[in-house]
Amino acid sequence: DSGLGESTPEISVLSRPTREQSE
Repeated sequence: DSGLGESTPEISVLSRPTREQSE
């Protein structure tokens, strides 16, 4: 799912909320 997060930041928040908060 990391690939999807790189392509779409919106999905990244849903998939990895912790990553968005950290950054």
